[in-house]
Amino acid sequence: MPQHPFSKRSVAFRAASAADRNTREVRLQRASLELNNGQHDSIRQAAAANNVPEASLRHRRQGRQPKVRAQNNQQRLTPTEESGLLEFIRHRACSGFALTLVLLREHANNVIHSNPARCQAPDVTHMWLQAFLLQHPTIWSHWSWCLDNARLSGATETIIQQWFNRLAEIMREYNVASTNVYNMDETGFMFGQAGSEQIIVPSGEPAARYKAQPGTHELATIIECIGSGGQVLSPLIITKGQVHTVGEQRQMEGVPGSWRFAKTDNGWTSHALGLKWLETIFEPETRPSTPSTWRLLIINGHKSHTSKPFLDLCWNRNIIPFLLPAHATHVMQPLDVSIFGPLLASIKCLISDAATHVSDVDKPMFVTMYAQA
Repeated sequence: MPQHPFSKRSVAFRAASAADRNTREVRLQRASLELNNGQHDSIRQAAAANNVPEASLRHRRQGRQPKVRAQNNQQRLTPTEESGLLEFIRHRACSGFALTLVLLREHANNVIHSNPARCQAPDVTHMWLQAFLLQHPTIWSHWSWCLDNARLSGATETIIQQWFNRLAEIMREYNVASTNVYNMDETGFMFGQAGSEQIIVPSGEPAARYKAQPGTHELATIIECIGSGGQVLSPLIITKGQVHTVGEQRQMEGVPGSWRFAKTDNGWTSHALGLKWLETIFEPETRPSTPSTWRLLIINGHKSHTSKPFLDLCWNRNIIPFLLPAHATHVMQPLDVSIFGPLLASIKCLISDAATHVSDVDKPMFVTMYAQA
């Protein structure tokens, strides 16, 4: 459903109006040039020959600028800034993060206030937003479609095929090499959680069916990333606490020095850690030799990698964030489908083996097991 007042009909009208203004300006310039060359005896004759209003041609000869050009100095954004804003809108839309009207205004205000000379300038208004959309017929506003889970099945053949078609289109548009496609995801592991196994117990002893598990119910979150060219990036391991200590690091065995660690109050990831992962792991470890080369990062809708700072940094570093379809990650997320399942099973086996001689799986031991798995 189109959002008033920018319907499909109004979009077509805006495009036609913009095209007409451009062609009229060309005719005015041609008429003025022909007068300068002596091809016409009067302004009226030149105007008639080029199908432009005599008054417009007369004003142009007197030095009056076109309305669009004359208003440039009064516009809130410079032409360069407007071009950048249009590119930003296109970037966000093509990767699945289309801007709302509120976010568009917010971004425009950020652009204005980033200029020291305009840091105290008032924010753009809704009227500015309407005018901006009218001036640029290549973009338009419409209502997004929201479907509840009962109606939306993200794993349908049609949705999956559309997603792959869009992926191929984006890769062609930005000339993304097949070896520059990556997938990142995070998953949670619980310290000391062993897997279920088939065991032999005395008959008539229900309590013997339960197996002791070492450790606590403390959670660790791990961010991993793999590449279509066989790349495996350093993980970011997030545990509960304040600071990752040297003492903990020394107790870990067989852990590569490139692995990164972080602490949060609950062991979960956050906006800040998602951005830290992008800045300190993904960007430097996948940086191409040619700065203009584009990379594509497939992500799900987790809030830690759909925040504005995360997405802005992606585009600033020639990284295309590409969103997986909603409710389809269980069949389409490469890490989810092929890596995390077997990895979790392997860790549970190691924990089960350790249960016979340790009573507690702490953080250093868990990370050691993760490295072994």
